Amino acid sequence: MFHSSIFAPCNRDPFVAKRVKVLSLRMGYFKHDVEKSTKLKRYFLGQYKQKHTPTFKDTVSSLISIVPLLSNVFELEMESWYAPSDILAPLFQAIHTSFGERLDRLLIRGHLDGIWVLVSEFTEKFEHLKGLHVELMNRLTPANQRVDVDENTLVSSVAPFIRNLAPTLEVLRIWTWASIDFSRFYDVLATTNFPALKSVYIRMAFNDILRQPESLKAFLSGCGSTLEKLELRLDNSRGMRVDQSNEEPLGKWLEDFVGKDSDPLEHPLSFPKLEALDFYPSTAESGTTALLSVIHRSADTLLELTIRDRYFYPDQAKTLISAAAKCKLRYFRMNVMYLDVELLDFIMENLPGLEKIWLSLSKVMGSGEVDPFIQLFLL
Repeated sequence: MFHSSIFAPCNRDPFVAKRVKVLSLRMGYFKHDVEKSTKLKRYFLGQYKQKHTPTFKDTVSSLISIVPLLSNVFELEMESWYAPSDILAPLFQAIHTSFGERLDRLLIRGHLDGIWVLVSEFTEKFEHLKGLHVELMNRLTPANQRVDVDENTLVSSVAPFIRNLAPTLEVLRIWTWASIDFSRFYDVLATTNFPALKSVYIRMAFNDILRQPESLKAFLSGCGSTLEKLELRLDNSRGMRVDQSNEEPLGKWLEDFVGKDSDPLEHPLSFPKLEALDFYPSTAESGTTALLSVIHRSADTLLELTIRDRYFYPDQAKTLISAAAKCKLRYFRMNVMYLDVELLDFIMENLPGLEKIWLSLSKVMGSGEVDPFIQLFLL
């Protein structure tokens, strides 16, 4: 919740509004918000020295009044939490009318209800939009009874919204922590042509959110020929202890997704223009095999390599470094169980073109200390 007086400079001086290039809005509305909390109400009354504490609707109305002046905004970040659709809908309409045609990058974050309101109002195409970031969070309240509704919303509203942007979209980032199956969502994207797509960033829990992973494979296969940057982080742990029973299915899927060079009946996946790869290989060896295959096939173009969330022993690390030696890497990031002089020399000998290296360590051999999750920036 914020006070409507922060918009005063734009109202008083349109020159200020015209200089705004990036607009970031975090719209939160809760049952026990500031207008219903006595202590907070007293605080705001003292802070602003006025008798009226603005409601959420008042604040949104103030924002709507200045949106027509923000004609030069090219980047919009919108975060929505439990905000009533009847209050937000006029705001989204005003945004689209004022600078929608010139918008270059759009970031939408929140739970699905808030995102649904936004994409429902943005029915017309953003003719020049190049970057879209969708970050979907779990609700703060139980939502088991809404699973089917949420999945249908993804397929009937969010996926078509992205499809409408496909002709100009160059960057697509889809991160989700919500417990919703994204399989049918990716089915829609798999049948969509993305002629300009250069960067795809995907982060989700494989076992919870992708019950039919072939849909994601179809989507990435379809746009693989144009991709220059790929982030594929299907981490099951969500920051908790890794469940090994979930890692084997993920590793096997990654191996099937990439395909085997030795099988003449397969058509191995390749990214002929790939310059940057950010990859979680799972803790299964089949996942490491998949990663090695992607590195090998992208050796002529790959410049940046990030290996996430798995700690490798030195011998395992050397296998990956040897594969990366065939690339012309400028940036390299990975996790190792421990670092000794031999491994450090091996990195420098095999990756001589590095401009930056990031190593996360479990321990440093010979240091006399054991420090979990040490991070070294060596270059």
